[in-house]
Amino acid sequence: MNYEVLIKVVLAVLETFTFFALGAFAVGRKMMDEKSLRGFSRFTINVLTPFMVFSSIAGKFTREDLYSAWIFPVAGFLMMAFHAVLGYIFLPGMRCKTPARRATFLHMATVNNYIYLPIIVIGYLFPGKTVAALLLWSVGATMGQWTIGIAVMAVDDVKKIFLNLISPNSIAAVGAVLYLIQPLRLPANIINFTTKVGDLAIPLCLVLIGASIWISRSQWTAHLLDLFYTTFLRIIVMPLLTLLVLKFIPLPELARNIAVVLSVMPASCGSVLIVREYGGDAEFAGQLVLATTLFSLITMPVLLAFFL
Repeated sequence: MNYEVLIKVVLAVLETFTFFALGAFAVGRKMMDEKSLRGFSRFTINVLTPFMVFSSIAGKFTREDLYSAWIFPVAGFLMMAFHAVLGYIFLPGMRCKTPARRATFLHMATVNNYIYLPIIVIGYLFPGKTVAALLLWSVGATMGQWTIGIAVMAVDDVKKIFLNLISPNSIAAVGAVLYLIQPLRLPANIINFTTKVGDLAIPLCLVLIGASIWISRSQWTAHLLDLFYTTFLRIIVMPLLTLLVLKFIPLPELARNIAVVLSVMPASCGSVLIVREYGGDAEFAGQLVLATTLFSLITMPVLLAFFL
C-alpha cells in the first residue's frame, strides 16, 4: 500500500470520526441522553437497517450474479464463521467475563468492516471488477453478520442462539436472497424507497455510536487489559491466522485478494448499536471500535505489503 491509498483510508477514518463527533456534540449539548439513545438505536437497528440490508442485496444484484459468482458471497459468509470459531477459541483469555462482555467479545471477533474501508483500499489496489466482486462478497458477509454475528452473542445458550437468529435484519437478508432466486420482481419505485430508507441507516448509526461512546466516556479506562487483549487479537493475531489459512485454500485470485484485504480490517462500527440491542456491552464495543480503527492504520499497510 502506498501513500496515496493510505491517505484515502485516513480520510475515510476521519470522516467516520466526524460523525462520531456529531453524536458526542449532541450528548454534550443535551440534545440526546442515554434514554433517547436507546430508542434511536432500536429504531436504527430494527427499522432502518433491515431496509438497508434488503436494498443492498435485492436492489444491486440479480439471480445471475449469485449463480455465476457464488464463490464471493459463500466466502464472505464462511470468513465470518471462521472468525466466530476463533472468537470462541480466544474467549478464555478475557479477564472480565460477565455475560455482556463475553457476548460482545464474540460478536466483535466475528464481524469486521467489510464494505466501507475495503472499497477504498480495493478500489485503489485492484481497479475494475474487484469492487463489484467485493459487493457480491458483502451479500454473504451481511448474511453472516445478521446470523452468525447475532447468534454468537448468546455465547453457549442454545435457546437464545435460535431466538437471536430471528431478527428483522436476518429476515431481511434471507428474504433478499430468496427474492433474487425467484423470477418475480418488485416495481422500481418500491426498490427505490427501500434504498432511500436504508441510506439513512449508516450516517445515523455513526452519529449514535459517537453518542454512545461519549456517554460511556467515564468507562474508557475500565478493564484496559481486556481492551488491549481484544484489540491485539482483532487486528494482528486473527488477521495472521486468517491469512495463513488462505494459503491452503484454492481460491480464485480475485476472491483471494478480497479475502486478504478484508482479513486486516478493523471491527465493524455498527457493532456498537448491535450489541446494545442484543444485550452486549456497548461501552466495551465502543472502545474496541476506536482502538481497532486507529491501530489498523498501522497494521493494515504492513500486513497488506507482506501478503498481497
